[in-house]
Amino acid sequence: MKYLKIEKEDSISIVSINRPKSMNALSIDVLKEFCALQEHFRQDLETRVVIFTGEGANFSAGADLKEKAQLSSKLESWRNNFGKPAIKSILEIDQITIAAVNGYCLGGAACIASACDFRIASEDAILGYPEINLGINLNWLGLPLAVRLIGPSRAKKW
Repeated sequence: MKYLKIEKEDSISIVSINRPKSMNALSIDVLKEFCALQEHFRQDLETRVVIFTGEGANFSAGADLKEKAQLSSKLESWRNNFGKPAIKSILEIDQITIAAVNGYCLGGAACIASACDFRIASEDAILGYPEINLGINLNWLGLPLAVRLIGPSRAKKW
């Protein structure tokens, strides 16, 4: 994998989003690699815990906006939407999953953290869904995952 670095120590695998120059933005290629993770860990009988994190100071700033701006049409954008399959892949990992969040964890990255079994955040972590303020739908399972984690009443406040 080019953008997801997998390090293994005993029965723990650490998956790091490895695009620190772009604040670990979730490009199409990064999301394609996330889609392959469930199969990767299905084959790995030694790993019992998978920890997700980001290289550098941030977990991930979310979608790669520079890449999105280059897509020529809504149809092309729709065809290249690997966000929901990436989140489903994380949800289907049999091992225990933990999101170790530092710095920014926005949009799709917050969906990744929400898809994990557990989340641990540093004191300076900033989690959120900026799409909401732009009137954009959370189409990566973000809303159902947030409601599952914090309950409907608290989710409505967002």
